[in-house]
Amino acid sequence: MKSLYISLLSLFVLYSCNTADPRADGYGNFEAADVVLSSQSSGKILDLYLKEGDKAYKGDTIAIIDTTDIVIRMEALDLQLKVDDTKITRLYVEASKTRDALKTNEKDQNRIHTLYNKKVATETQKDQIDLKVSNFKKTLQQLNLEVKSLQQHKESINNQLSLMNNHLSHCFIVSPIDATVLNRYKEPAEFVIPSNPIYKIASLDPLLLRIYISGAELSKVKLGQDVKVSYDHEGKLKKVTGTVAWISDQAEFTPKTIQTREERVAQVYAVKIRVPNAKGEMKIGMPGELHLN
Repeated sequence: MKSLYISLLSLFVLYSCNTADPRADGYGNFEAADVVLSSQSSGKILDLYLKEGDKAYKGDTIAIIDTTDIVIRMEALDLQLKVDDTKITRLYVEASKTRDALKTNEKDQNRIHTLYNKKVATETQKDQIDLKVSNFKKTLQQLNLEVKSLQQHKESINNQLSLMNNHLSHCFIVSPIDATVLNRYKEPAEFVIPSNPIYKIASLDPLLLRIYISGAELSKVKLGQDVKVSYDHEGKLKKVTGTVAWISDQAEFTPKTIQTREERVAQVYAVKIRVPNAKGEMKIGMPGELHLN
């Protein structure tokens, strides 16, 4: 029994030597910068194109919310624009005819005024032509006001269409990055409102290794520095090169009162290391180690 115990202890020591590196300068876990894609519109989900574990590519539509109501409203607005355009065209034609008539009557007005001054035309003829010219001017002014009103109405409709287009774009959930779907929170035919989460996605290449190092090791780590990172792979520690992407400027787990140098050294600082993961061997939550030497 004693020899069996010694053998098992030896195996445990050998295994520990293979799976833990005593020279590690920091320990932590891999994480990813995840993005939660939420609904920005209300409605029924028509399609969800991806499930958990699927790849999402930047710019791809990965979900659609029912757009029927918005499209119907936009079609009604488009129809109103066409009606306004037809009215404006008719008013332009009337205004053109009115301007031509005004020019003709203004010529008659000048002629009759000349004759009146020579006492050839009567005052009644002068008053009649003045009234006709005045009426044509009022008609032209009124037509111009109607055109301006319709143009303002069209501008209002175009503003509404712009808003509707914005609402329509919110019905299409688009992936902002190349990523992997971590969670799918909804199913097709479910009703959503703005801010309801639909997907959580994250880029898994590279991953970030968040580790904690002591104050004594902090001076050895610089932003942009290449460092060695190890992780468990098929029962062995595998090392890869990562790059220091972030260093916390505040200590964690700091004692309330720091008086001695030993206590200052005992502080730990969070560091994030960007690690390539093209083969997908590293997983979110997997432990990792930092090696500065």
